[in-house]
Amino acid sequence: MTNPSKKEVSLGFIGLGNMGLPMAANLLKAGYQLRVYNRTANKAEPLIAGGAKSVSSPSDVIEPGGIVFSMLADDAAIESIAGSNSDFVDRFAGGGIHVSMSTIAPETARDLAEHHAKKGVAYLASPVIGRPDRAATGTLFLLLAGEGNAKQKVQPLLKVLGQRIFDFGEKPWIANTAKLIVNFNIVAAIESMA
Repeated sequence: MTNPSKKEVSLGFIGLGNMGLPMAANLLKAGYQLRVYNRTANKAEPLIAGGAKSVSSPSDVIEPGGIVFSMLADDAAIESIAGSNSDFVDRFAGGGIHVSMSTIAPETARDLAEHHAKKGVAYLASPVIGRPDRAATGTLFLLLAGEGNAKQKVQPLLKVLGQRIFDFGEKPWIANTAKLIVNFNIVAAIESMA
């Protein structure tokens, strides 16, 4: 199987906060065409200057069969965009991949995976380990779980965003469980040192 060229990849990015903005910028620098959405539209300006197209709603980043990354603040944010909003999964037209990079509850990830699957859309969880400086340099650690063919398809994109990918299998919520364990261990270590 040959990889499609960068110009053939339909790519969207939702959430341009401290982490999402540098991640989206790295995809642009790598030569990918990108449609971006952020609730506060002016946060997209550096990306627009670099060639990205800003859209007015989260669903507008999606083209049929495309790939969409989301890096949102919490469970409520991703649920409002990709869960309760049926237009989001419908726009993929029975194909495509949604890669959620947010730190969310495993139960939320399970619900999102089931919601996407009903419409024939692959849902991958890929929460990240690292701060904005690592996002900017493309040296995040990525925890990844979901359907195998979808994971293979997004590998070149993930390699732009991170220095190492840890595969947790086919169930997306396992990656979210692993991320929460990492966060707990970091907090426990800080408390121990204090």
